[in-house]
Amino acid sequence: MPTHTRISALFFSTILFSSLAPFCTLAASFSDVRSTHPDYQAIEFLKSEGTITGYKDGTFRPDQLVSRAEAVKMILSAKKITLIKVTSSSFKDVKITDWFTGYIETAKSIKIVTGNPDGYFAPGRSVNKVEFLKMLLLAYDLKFLNYQTPSRPLYKDTIDTSAWYTPYLDFAKNVNIITPDSEGRITPSKNLTRAEVAEIIYKLQMIIKGGPTQLLLTRAESSLLQTIFDLRDNQLSDAAVDVKTAGDLANQALQKAPDQTIAKAAVKVITAFDLLVKAHQDSSAGNYTQALKDAGDAYNFAEAARQINPSVDNLVNQVKSAAKSLADSIRSKTKSN
Repeated sequence: MPTHTRISALFFSTILFSSLAPFCTLAASFSDVRSTHPDYQAIEFLKSEGTITGYKDGTFRPDQLVSRAEAVKMILSAKKITLIKVTSSSFKDVKITDWFTGYIETAKSIKIVTGNPDGYFAPGRSVNKVEFLKMLLLAYDLKFLNYQTPSRPLYKDTIDTSAWYTPYLDFAKNVNIITPDSEGRITPSKNLTRAEVAEIIYKLQMIIKGGPTQLLLTRAESSLLQTIFDLRDNQLSDAAVDVKTAGDLANQALQKAPDQTIAKAAVKVITAFDLLVKAHQDSSAGNYTQALKDAGDAYNFAEAARQINPSVDNLVNQVKSAAKSLADSIRSKTKSN
């Protein structure tokens, strides 16, 4: 399977959140986060919401690691949770005079954090990806009732589906607020930077603001992302299931928002993905003539999706590149025979 351009989350959000466009033209709020920074819009949005303030020297320090105490503060600020009055500390390493005590005690009171079994909280330790996701999703009161463990690993480096963080990672994957690397790894223990934390919070807030339609589209996009990885690994049955899931979700989104061109484009680009999967299935079965037709149709449907709404451009490029590579491979194979 040829290498593709990496797909990022929330390509289906552009039209739903067009009101955020001014962030692209306003002067940067921080001297070290220019408009070309990949997380610029997330950081500017959180600054406008009062979630982040930066440092006195006018910087944001996007590459600086986030401590557990800082993570709690950013989450509570994003959710706009009022701090409780603190008279004592629940943890051995959190003093009543520490700047972060009010945030940590508030988080504990609403069961966002519990601390370690030894009575410590480790406020200065860097927060890792799955710790942060758990705190963030609990703060937004997202329910995991009747949760069923996934039947297959979520990512290549999360083989143990019984791990404590699986429900949180699964939810984050389904709504596309986290994105694996080009090899399908998510690195659950990775310590997060300030920019990465801002990006995750921003994406979750965008989904919540977008309501049911946005949630359906982001879940559809997550399934498309998985389809790409399945095709790379030649897991054609899994790819077919994932693209069907994406199609069902996108059609639901279209029913809820029939006038949204982004929903129409989503349905069209998913049809292109479906044809791409069929092309691979036909090629694998030796039905090269049909495979070439399916690949060509996938290419054309992808381009039609772009004409409906250009915000699906990256997904379109994924399909067109894969369809062309498959067609070239088939022609080379049949010619040599």
